[in-house]
Amino acid sequence: MIETHDIYITGMSQAGSTLCYNMVRLLVECAGYPVKAWHQERRCIYRKDRAKQREYVLIKQHDLSPASPISYDKRPEAHVINVKRDLRDATASAYRKFPDKDKFDILKAAARNIEWYNCWTHLADYEWVYEDYKKKPQTILSAIQRVFGFELGLCELNEIIKEAEGLQHETLKFKSIAERLDFEDMTRMDKTQITNKGIIGGYKDTLSTEEIELIEDAHGPWLRQHGYMK
Repeated sequence: MIETHDIYITGMSQAGSTLCYNMVRLLVECAGYPVKAWHQERRCIYRKDRAKQREYVLIKQHDLSPASPISYDKRPEAHVINVKRDLRDATASAYRKFPDKDKFDILKAAARNIEWYNCWTHLADYEWVYEDYKKKPQTILSAIQRVFGFELGLCELNEIIKEAEGLQHETLKFKSIAERLDFEDMTRMDKTQITNKGIIGGYKDTLSTEEIELIEDAHGPWLRQHGYMK
């Protein structure tokens, strides 16, 4: 009988969750385990089979529905990686992607991201902080693999980092629609995913002073609690 381990990539949107998701996917694949990817727990969109007695199911979602089984019964085999980033950078990234800038609600987007982050904190096995990853990617990936009990070497971890970070360049190379859709199902990534190369503090180049102050006035306690403001 195959033992199933669920891995949830959760928390804030536009905070590196897709990068984290692909790091975890590649970790599992490199460790030699079969992996399936589900869209919001409803539909299998990617599968890589291996002859093992354990398989991993990846689920990337931001909200936590009360109907989700993990919200009331988290199994020992389930793992949650909760993603966090400077709220201002996450909001600016969402703003850059939004087609009609005049209709973008900055405060609503910021509040929703905090809600998504907070609803998973009590379930999290690991908190993936975008800024920490950018400073020390090998250290962060090593910490994540320990959550799953993997023991990949530094060379393997570096290859995973290289491949995951290089995925954004693959979004421009498709020869057919089918190839593009297969890639998007595997990676949860499309060509609009990266909006400013993930620059820390890039919100200053996107949002006006007034918009930044709006976020800081409304969510200053959260920003200070998590070390993003003094």
